[in-house]
Amino acid sequence: MKILVKDAEKLLGKSELFVRCGIKSGKLPIGTAMLVTGEKRYSYYVSPGLLAVQLGVSMEELKELVEAENASR
Repeated sequence: MKILVKDAEKLLGKSELFVRCGIKSGKLPIGTAMLVTGEKRYSYYVSPGLLAVQLGVSMEELKELVEAENASR
């Protein structure tokens, strides 16, 4: 299952900037941020397992939450 930063921000009730900065600084342990080689931008990975732990839900519940969020877009 692929989790976008936009999915994480909605589920956490925080802004996209908050999630990106939290991942980058290591203060929000739900994924990783990697500087793209030769560029000044970061690529973000949100771990479904770590996000589920942060939210206190099972992987199945996380999948349902993400599907519901994507359906409402």
